[in-house]
Amino acid sequence: MAAKFTTAERVAIVKMYYGCKNMEEVRRRWRANFNSSVPAAATIRELLQKFEETGSVLDVPPPGRPKTACIDELGEQIASSLDRSPQKSTRRLSAELGVSHQTVWRSLQQLHYRPRLIHGLLEDDPYQRMQFCERFLKMAKDDKTLLFPGNLVR
Repeated sequence: MAAKFTTAERVAIVKMYYGCKNMEEVRRRWRANFNSSVPAAATIRELLQKFEETGSVLDVPPPGRPKTACIDELGEQIASSLDRSPQKSTRRLSAELGVSHQTVWRSLQQLHYRPRLIHGLLEDDPYQRMQFCERFLKMAKDDKTLLFPGNLVR
């Protein structure tokens, strides 16, 4: 169902259909009586099929084991932990928070977190860069093939 209908609206759709047995008539009545989007024929068909199979218009919960970790709250804890120490591993995070490794990864995906290495600049870094550049320029001046190994620069 593309449009989300309340339980009361779903019941009204089923009642209207069983009253007239015509989908277009249900859509006409809907336009006249309700001030919301008109259900598509496919939506009515799916709703009727659901009602006939289950006896209810409510959505069936998805199969499988329910997810127990609350990703929203966990995401905040993970984000604050990574702010404090950005190089922490996901396995260490899962051990600290007491959740599975997979749950930590799922939370990181929802946060759109991309791991990256963070290197701080040290006090000597600009000086060392300058020294490297000077040495490289001297080497390039002494060896004309250093920058262009295939061609001899004159």
